[in-house]
Amino acid sequence: MRWIFLYFLLLSFPTLGQKAEFIKLEKLYAPETSLGIFSGWRQESLLIPIRFESLSVAAVDIQISIPGLQPKMDWFEIHSVWADFSAGECGQAKANGFFEKALIPDRARPLSTPKLEADSTVKWALLKMTIPRWAKSGDFDLAITFSQNEKSIQLKGIVKVLERVAPLVEEVAFEMDFWQFPISVADYYGVKPWTEAHWLRMDEMFQSLRGINQRSLTVSIFWDLYNTKIRPLDEMMIQVTRKEDNSYSYDFSNLENYITRAEKAGLLKQISIHNLFPWNKNFYFFDEKTNQIKTINAGPNSEAFRAFFKPLIQATSRFLEDNNWKSKTFWVIDERDPSLTITLKNWIDEIAPGFQYSYAGRLNSALARQMEEYALPVNVSLDEARFSSRVAINGRTLMYTSCFEQANQPNSLMTSDLRDIYFLAHLADVRGYQGILHWAYNLWSKQIKTSGIYSDVPSGDAHFVYPDGELSVRYLVFQDAIEQIGKFRLISQVKNPSAIKQSLGRYFLINVEKERFQAMEAMKMYLND
Repeated sequence: MRWIFLYFLLLSFPTLGQKAEFIKLEKLYAPETSLGIFSGWRQESLLIPIRFESLSVAAVDIQISIPGLQPKMDWFEIHSVWADFSAGECGQAKANGFFEKALIPDRARPLSTPKLEADSTVKWALLKMTIPRWAKSGDFDLAITFSQNEKSIQLKGIVKVLERVAPLVEEVAFEMDFWQFPISVADYYGVKPWTEAHWLRMDEMFQSLRGINQRSLTVSIFWDLYNTKIRPLDEMMIQVTRKEDNSYSYDFSNLENYITRAEKAGLLKQISIHNLFPWNKNFYFFDEKTNQIKTINAGPNSEAFRAFFKPLIQATSRFLEDNNWKSKTFWVIDERDPSLTITLKNWIDEIAPGFQYSYAGRLNSALARQMEEYALPVNVSLDEARFSSRVAINGRTLMYTSCFEQANQPNSLMTSDLRDIYFLAHLADVRGYQGILHWAYNLWSKQIKTSGIYSDVPSGDAHFVYPDGELSVRYLVFQDAIEQIGKFRLISQVKNPSAIKQSLGRYFLINVEKERFQAMEAMKMYLND
């Protein structure tokens, strides 16, 4: 019986127990085989997921042949990370819930040489193939050979190169604004914030942000965006000290180094300062009298709030002016009361004029006319009059998703269908928005490389990259989606885009997966026809 079982097992793996297949860029945790036909423009990057399975855990060498094309090839080894299916659950509801868990192929480790490490019998790779700008159009045979334990299997496909030239990602006027968590990075590596070891990791962060057209730097007045833990004074971005005479002093050295390094990395179109209107109404300072960090709890526009923030805002204004950074600085307010936000804005304009403002939250007509930047949830669509009010003030409008979107709605979670990332990007573009915002880029736990399960948000809601310079499949798809937008804008100059725009803009698609994915298939045909 054992030999019969082995015989049928080997039939499933025709080349001595090995199997390799192209996988559709959809739900990698429920893989569907792709036909292996990949169409692209010149200078376009193609994302090609590959699944290799064998009876051995040994390492696998990869060789690729594509005669006549000579594309640039970036290989990633894709590692599976634990995630839970908790879309739509936030905060306490998430903490109290019990959700199905699964291993999701998401962590993308760049490979200097195409070789998959010895770890399991099922291995994932992702090939990012960039077609040369000078390539001839036509069909090119693709052959990828996987060798393991002196046995090999070959996977064959076709690359179709079209006549058009795709824009580079950095040439597309569509940007991400993913909020950064530098303190989380320091905690993961166990290094002191704002030391040289931390700065090296920050440089790594800046580099990955550039890859998705991020040009906004996230700044926190205190430690991070939510300040869930009291930390030492020297770890504050702006070190706030109350002296013995009850006056305040401010040390901007950490912030200055942070902005300067981001500027050198080309990541400084915008400085976005958080914590002005904190969710927990807490703000912090080091008290010289007691030699302790103290907390003040006060609502915005209260007497205590203004007494604390007025000198801080004015000192910050002078610091930014001295460094020629103020003109690009925004105060960011996240899903807070609109009327209190307007009152707060007017007060700052009185005491330190010249700042700009960013608001993320539900649509409010008064805010829409005043905020230089406004991020709207995916399920909110501006009518023509309100959109015109944004255009009139040269306002920048973004779209965002969060933990509230249900499982059938588009998101960029680890458990989301990857087609939804393309949908979100195209939807923002056809709505006339300038990009996509997300509340967390790299809020890591110590276990993030093996588990993306959080206590209060769905898996993947708080991270798009991993430590040690590793990316995620979702990051790479966002990068590809920006490229798709560039293609759409170019081809729309010679083909009427009204029908495809109208199709994508249908509101019900947000709640109907099947038709949403059909719209994405229509977009693919429109771009590559």
